[in-house]
Amino acid sequence: MRPRRPASRSPAWLPWRARRARPASRHRRCPFRPSVHIRTHQGALMGANDGDHLKVRYSSLEAAASAITTEANQLRADLDAVQAKIRSALEVWAGDAQEAYDTVQRAWDAKANDLQNRLIVIANEVRNSSDHYSGTDRRAAKFFQQ
Repeated sequence: MRPRRPASRSPAWLPWRARRARPASRHRRCPFRPSVHIRTHQGALMGANDGDHLKVRYSSLEAAASAITTEANQLRADLDAVQAKIRSALEVWAGDAQEAYDTVQRAWDAKANDLQNRLIVIANEVRNSSDHYSGTDRRAAKFFQQ
């Protein structure tokens, strides 16, 4: 158990941690120098931004795009498997409950399809960004070769 601090330093109703004095600069982050490290699910580093430089690994971008595509396809397969199991129960259902379920299921299907389509678009954009980075890199290399 921690010893209680004297009440003269700060109000007694504040928790002990809130009463500790901390320099304000210790908890501030500079918004102009973000550090971003995006990793694929295999742990490969996709790129890094230290504020002054952007580092891109083309193979990691391609791996990330493939992983996103795989996950989108797995999502569709999982949803199809769940619906296949539900269909057998729906055969014996009738009435207002079935109609309500059908309405909700159609909305769910629309949102699931939208999610899968967005994942595919993201994967394509990541793949395209890899192509753009490598094309820019090749053009920049030509300037040094002349």
